[in-house]
Amino acid sequence: MTTVSSAPVRPLLLPAPSPRAHTSSTLPRNARHDRSIPSSSSLILDKTMRGEFPQSFQLFRELLASGWTPDEFALGSLLKASSTLSGCCLGEQLHAKSIRAGLASERGVRTSLVAMYSANGLLEEARHVFDEVPVAEEADVPTWNSVISGYAFHGYYDECFLLFGAMLGAAELTATDATYAIVISACSASKEVRIGKAIHAMIEKDQMLDEIKMHNSLISMYAKWGHLEEAQKVFEAMDARDVVS
Repeated sequence: MTTVSSAPVRPLLLPAPSPRAHTSSTLPRNARHDRSIPSSSSLILDKTMRGEFPQSFQLFRELLASGWTPDEFALGSLLKASSTLSGCCLGEQLHAKSIRAGLASERGVRTSLVAMYSANGLLEEARHVFDEVPVAEEADVPTWNSVISGYAFHGYYDECFLLFGAMLGAAELTATDATYAIVISACSASKEVRIGKAIHAMIEKDQMLDEIKMHNSLISMYAKWGHLEEAQKVFEAMDARDVVS
């Protein structure tokens, strides 16, 4: 398999512009002369946060052509945007760009790379990025959640549970509400009753978690298994409930 770092460099591809899209430069006049990283990155961040993905990629190309060097914030936001688009060609090219810029190991870029590859079902590539930084060097829960979620979403439940176990065994890491929600969902889909009940026990011991959110997830899990008595017990034990409950 050709790796991202060894792949030939291609021009950055862009989504096809809308017929109504403005065809002139998206680069503001003052930004064409000011190539400072903060101002240029903030322009890209602003467009991606507003969902203007084609425009953000167009701006990125124009900034590169002007001699600008991207930072981790610009690359991270563009990688997140590429995760919402069909295919991963853009994401792969951004990965190559991040490697050449020496930014591929930065937390924001790495988390976005894992999320992008996971969203496209390229779990081998996602895991390769994930494994490049040892656990002991950086406790990065969002990156762990991204790769665990990728395995769960695409039906690789054994890998999901194994990685969750490794996360629990790492002294530097603490599972969050999002982590447990991902794994409970995997238990629901895979019908792994033993693991699901073990996770239920963990949740009851962890006082830092969102009780309503976790209990709602457990109720859904037991209901999907057809274990309605257990679902009812969780419901009745809740100190507070919401509409979902």
